Amino acid sequence: MAIGLAIGGEVHVRLLVRFGLFAVLLGLAVGALLRVTLGRRRFPVVAVLAELPLAAHAAYLLVLAGRAGLAPALMFGFGAAALAVALAAALLARRFTASRPWWVAATPLGAAVVYYLLATFMLTPAWESRAYSPDAVAGAVYGMAVLFVAGVLVPFAPGARGAAAGGAGAGARRG
Repeated sequence: MAIGLAIGGEVHVRLLVRFGLFAVLLGLAVGALLRVTLGRRRFPVVAVLAELPLAAHAAYLLVLAGRAGLAPALMFGFGAAALAVALAAALLARRFTASRPWWVAATPLGAAVVYYLLATFMLTPAWESRAYSPDAVAGAVYGMAVLFVAGVLVPFAPGARGAAAGGAGAGARRG
């Protein structure tokens, strides 16, 4: 039985890694298409929109917490903290578009790490007391969405510093 579980778990991990790689590659392709169609001037908008998966997953967890009957104060605290993480990441990404464009792709990843810790420490103890837990598929989908949006942001970074500063160079001449 333990061997079957180990093999099954290994298959699931490999599947998640493949989906993660696909999400990054698809994000790179979509990001390249968006960069060509929107131009680099829309980089700050795309960077802010990259935090939407976090907001969507937080809303999902809040709905589940409400159905599980968790305390409203706990739900409010989690919602406010998740909103603060999303807003901080969005503002940081927007600021980095001009000064550190390559760091912009890391902001959804960093926000996801902080958000996962937040959800783990705030909601898990309350759910365990009720023998309730959210579906792991939603967490995996959120992880794939974060990898996708990080991939979308990468094609916007090359030449963004020169374009934002009005400098000369290959990056400043295009879009």
